[in-house]
Amino acid sequence: MDARESNDERPTSAVKRPRPAGIAAAVLLGALGIAALANRVAIEAYLRGTPAVGPDTTSTARQRAWTLRGEALAACDTRRWLACTQKLDEAMQLDPVGESDPRIVGARGELRDATQAPPPP
Repeated sequence: MDARESNDERPTSAVKRPRPAGIAAAVLLGALGIAALANRVAIEAYLRGTPAVGPDTTSTARQRAWTLRGEALAACDTRRWLACTQKLDEAMQLDPVGESDPRIVGARGELRDATQAPPPP
């Protein structure tokens, strides 16, 4: 009698493969865990109801500088020279490299021309 014909032997089970849904769930949980670790300070501050201490968590300094520059250019267009100067100066502190942009160079020149004292008569 052959071993395969015997009823006494149990059939061997095939190797179990992980299910795709289980793998997807594990990957998703891992990604959420990494995101939580990366934003740990902001999450803790949110749960406590206090503002996060540290750098601006919503944008980088360069993005903030360009936002300020846009506001400054709008102020310059409406001849609000003080607001234009303040916003350009604040943006320069955040991102000095952006000062070489032709729009900013032009705005600085316009500011200089508009705020210079007229020559004495």
